[in-house]
Amino acid sequence: MGGNLPKFASFLPLVMIMVLGAQETIAQTPAPKPAAKPKQRALAVIVNLKNPLKNITSKELQKTMTLEKRFWSNKKAIVLLQRPRKSIETKIVLKHIYKMSSRKLKKYWVSKLFNGKISGIPSTIRSSKRVIRAVAKSESAISVIFADEATTAIRILKIDGKSPKDKGYNLKTELKE
Repeated sequence: MGGNLPKFASFLPLVMIMVLGAQETIAQTPAPKPAAKPKQRALAVIVNLKNPLKNITSKELQKTMTLEKRFWSNKKAIVLLQRPRKSIETKIVLKHIYKMSSRKLKKYWVSKLFNGKISGIPSTIRSSKRVIRAVAKSESAISVIFADEATTAIRILKIDGKSPKDKGYNLKTELKE
């Protein structure tokens, strides 16, 4: 009788053990944990400590960052320091403050320059440390950094009465872990 069985028949008991073992392993595997809520990182709008401004409305911030408003209340010209075009900081600012694409912002600056509304396109500073140093040195400077990178050398502005740690603060991004 053993000679009439197909060759694979001798492996059937082994296959059955493997299948049953796999079912036991699956049954013992705990259910996956629910996905953790994504962490958020807030952006801070920063100015020099000598700047009297402590709070700014969203609308005033947009006017300041687009240089529609060109002077602080002390009559000093606003010095806007931008972050690199492809940085996370710039992506947040484009979405929530400028409300335009990077390409449109570039055209916007060229247009303002060509029409004599500004004397130069705002400088771009790569690192947060350098932004902090530049803002700390210039009473007229304004820029953005991540709030957790801020030092006591600069002031973080409240926006619409809210600081970066407050619920409802608009300049936040979700981080993927």
